[in-house]
Amino acid sequence: MSLYTNMAERHQSEYDLSRKRRYATMSADSDTKRVRLETSSSISVINDHHPKQEYIYQLETTKRRWEISSANTYILANCNIASGELVPSYVIVKRQLLFHSTEDESVTQYIHTCSCENGVTQAERLGSVSSGVSGNFEEFASREKSNYCIHSWAASELFSRPLNNAYPDYTTAYGDVLIDHLSVEPLLVSVTIDNSIHLVSVRKKHGAKKLSCLTCTYGKTSCEHVEAFRKWCERQNIDSPETYYTTNQSNFNCISATKISYPLTENLKDTFYKQQTGQKCMNLQNLVPAIPSVCASCAHGHEWDIQDPVEQNWLVGPATVYYATHTLTHMYVQGEENRINVYYRPSSGPCNCQLFYDGNEDMMLNLNNKDIIHYSILLLYLHLMVESRNPLASFHRAYSERIAGMSGTDVLPLHKLRLGWNAFARLLDINYASNFQCKVCELHPQVVICDGTSVGLNKKLLQSIPTDGSSAGISNDQGVPTQTVDIGTRHSDRVFISNPKVRRLLLQFCSTSKQSSKPLSSEEYSIMIDLMEKNDHLHSLANYIKLISSQGAHLQAPKEFCSFLEDLAKNSPTSAILQLPVGSKAKKYIKEFIHGIDLFQGKNQYKLEIVQKDAPVIFDFLAKYGKRSDGVPTEVRCLLKDILLKSRKSHTRDAEDTGTVVYPQPTEDPVACFPCLPKHKGKPAYSQDKTTGDMSQRGQDTCRKVYSKHPSLSPGIFTVYCMHGVCYGFQAMRQVESPKIPFEILLTRFNNPPEIVIYDNACRLHQYCLNREPRHFINTTFLVDRLHWKNHTGCSSGYSMERYKSNKRINSINSQVCEQGNAEMQRIKAQVAYMLPDNFMFHIRLFLAMQNAKKNQLLMTA
Repeated sequence: MSLYTNMAERHQSEYDLSRKRRYATMSADSDTKRVRLETSSSISVINDHHPKQEYIYQLETTKRRWEISSANTYILANCNIASGELVPSYVIVKRQLLFHSTEDESVTQYIHTCSCENGVTQAERLGSVSSGVSGNFEEFASREKSNYCIHSWAASELFSRPLNNAYPDYTTAYGDVLIDHLSVEPLLVSVTIDNSIHLVSVRKKHGAKKLSCLTCTYGKTSCEHVEAFRKWCERQNIDSPETYYTTNQSNFNCISATKISYPLTENLKDTFYKQQTGQKCMNLQNLVPAIPSVCASCAHGHEWDIQDPVEQNWLVGPATVYYATHTLTHMYVQGEENRINVYYRPSSGPCNCQLFYDGNEDMMLNLNNKDIIHYSILLLYLHLMVESRNPLASFHRAYSERIAGMSGTDVLPLHKLRLGWNAFARLLDINYASNFQCKVCELHPQVVICDGTSVGLNKKLLQSIPTDGSSAGISNDQGVPTQTVDIGTRHSDRVFISNPKVRRLLLQFCSTSKQSSKPLSSEEYSIMIDLMEKNDHLHSLANYIKLISSQGAHLQAPKEFCSFLEDLAKNSPTSAILQLPVGSKAKKYIKEFIHGIDLFQGKNQYKLEIVQKDAPVIFDFLAKYGKRSDGVPTEVRCLLKDILLKSRKSHTRDAEDTGTVVYPQPTEDPVACFPCLPKHKGKPAYSQDKTTGDMSQRGQDTCRKVYSKHPSLSPGIFTVYCMHGVCYGFQAMRQVESPKIPFEILLTRFNNPPEIVIYDNACRLHQYCLNREPRHFINTTFLVDRLHWKNHTGCSSGYSMERYKSNKRINSINSQVCEQGNAEMQRIKAQVAYMLPDNFMFHIRLFLAMQNAKKNQLLMTA
């Protein structure tokens, strides 16, 4: 059977199912089969397979119907009245005419009116009569509804169910204009001016895509509604409204091609200073390309002609030069006013190549041989963008006012300023690999702090960009992995107490259970001990609880031991208590203690100090016995032995061959930027990726970040910083932030993972890593930053940075450097939101490179 047949059958079954859900049961009639349509307001009887049914069905399945922000107004795709099939046009339906009975004014009825021909006729007729209806009001309402066009009927049925309504992707207003984004692909925008609603879309005209008004009769590409949308696009820094929704690539070409050293070289600084102080007067009358070097040639290998272009009359045409304070179109030379002209230099061969004026040596950007922009404008905006919340449109308004107040000359138009700025920014010779690298940590930061921030772009444009495709095993048509890797440890093997009931009883024993603060009853105490003794590795815990329970009493655990017992009862890996790398001295000394060494003797104080620094949870527990005359009980040593054994199982499986992992070849994600951390391997497909029972993703995990979703923008970007506040890279998030994002970064971009990872959701990230690559992260400590730890009430305290106060390295880390860096990025959030993806990535990279340069400079001077 063909794929087309399968799809057709599936479409038909979905259609039938939808009709069954929407319509009531069929009833027989002598002449024709009839269907009873039930709605919240009325019951209509219509023929089966009626065009109205098909119209309703297609509107529902395609979602091409919207309720816009103008009160009681709906936009519907138009249809073929005979068949109900959708057609590529739209109608506007308003529920605005309210009628009431003259006998009882509480009895009212809304009437829907449509912008189609039949709907306009009905609206004109109803608009000419009084809103009060005498006589049989129900008959009036029924008669008018029977006169509905198919669109008004569909609107009255669809929008009587508010939970199914579709709302615009984005709504905004400026002045008296209201913009509703109804659809991104294809573009459809509602523009409301003075309560008049019009639709703007993109149409092809003479082979080119242009904005077009769907409701105006004349001037469709230049009416006030199209212009209002263009102005909105300018305010939102949308590069090109016509192509914004149909392409993912920006085009910012200019004539100038020489890279601009940034920070500026001493020579450029001297040129700029002399120009501003009048020490260097430029002859702008003739803008001539410089004589090229001896080895310079055109693309065909021919040398450039070195004759004087002015004498040879190699004229391109007149130009306008824009400065930050004025604009020049003419120069006065010896009392004469002469037009500023641009010249070219031809090649010496037959290829007709031309070399144009570059402008770099004069601090000029040649945009198109007609518009020349001085660096003073562009550098000013560069610093305002980085240091203040100043979108390009706001800067242009300030620049325009400045020109008007100081010289009254022509102003560089906003669209040319945008082209000039983007071309200039791409000519800046910035070493991104160096700027995205801390001068102290260098290529391999041992401490990383990561988090997401809500600096997003249009989500539908982002979703249209393919991922890096480096995950192996995805090959069949359904996208299900055909080959998966299973090397992770299991959650039940990692937690010290895998039985939820035992965990709950132990928490209640410590009086911290959310369900109850009462002590255990005698029966509950016995059940808890019995369940523990049925598990081999919990014998030691049962014996220890018996020890601290005064002669077997079953009240509450002594307060001094509650914190430690709580950690054992948490649904976190046991290794969270002992996040120690392989060969750790602290782990060695804990083993010595288990075998009888007294760490509290004076000669062993240095060992105890290391345990305090690297394993604070264990140290705080042992410290309770340090001053006791009877020494440390055997039950304590046995309990620590079982904790150590269980902790090891977080990173290894018992006698199980997991095989050799073959990692796919790495490919870079177009929306990821890590200039000094390129991928060294791809991410395989893990069996846990498709396992819904994965404990790190199920309801048993109490730590879940709460995110607010923007209707049309992506969730944001994920950034990675070192402990000195230098950003090492970022990645645009296609979905809401999850541990998957930092896991992929740490796995594919770090040959050896950092020693310390600080993240506000480190508890879940730790479990995510143990589920997939436990050996890879065996030497990594996962910590929750200080600000967010208060929210992790259900996690092991081993994730808390506050427990490591004796560790000078951890205690000195500013865990908020990522939050602070992300807060700085809010300055450009509004500006980049509606850029094309490649332009979005470029501006984020430029902004972070500038911030990193400042931080590295401070580090070097500190």
